[in-house]
Amino acid sequence: MKLLTCLSLLFCTFVGASSQSTCGYHYSLDWQLWQSNANYSVSTARMPNNKSIALQAKIILPTKINHFYQFLHHEESVALWLARAEDVEITQVAKNQSMITTYFSGGFFISPRVMQATSTVTTHTERNIVIKVENKPTPITLPESSVLMTLHFGCWHIKQLSPTALEVTYQFSASANGNIPTWIANKVAKKSLWKSLEKLQQHFTG
Repeated sequence: MKLLTCLSLLFCTFVGASSQSTCGYHYSLDWQLWQSNANYSVSTARMPNNKSIALQAKIILPTKINHFYQFLHHEESVALWLARAEDVEITQVAKNQSMITTYFSGGFFISPRVMQATSTVTTHTERNIVIKVENKPTPITLPESSVLMTLHFGCWHIKQLSPTALEVTYQFSASANGNIPTWIANKVAKKSLWKSLEKLQQHFTG
């Protein structure tokens, strides 16, 4: 089973206080709304021990939970929704666990990035799927000028609200590393996440 979980790779109105991830991470975060529309939103929160921000994406899609789950499994679907992703390699390491390496394009004064993570399904029922995403870098040869990112935490929560409505929530925090200033990395991450939600909405609504 292949699991694609990088969404990887976000004004501010108070949204909620002290929210803990369903994946069991011990973070208490105050989410601030960054941008939203009728179908999806991006919120941010300050991480307690580093300068990176945590991001939360929420979207309602007109699809079934198993359809969306299968959609995340396919490497070839990455370009359909994940902003700035050029390539992805997915290797199954256990029944409910996969290793994912995602290659992100660079930009003006920004080197290409690579992220490696382990994705583990912790809950899978007819109405709920929870996927924990952890930083598990293994020695690889990076493409020229690329920088290896650090994932601090990640968690998918996929919930079937009704036969025609699926709620997808993804929380994560990552450091871009390299020489890019933190404020630029955070700005790019927010815009890329919003673009990913836009692509998801377009794909599932036509």
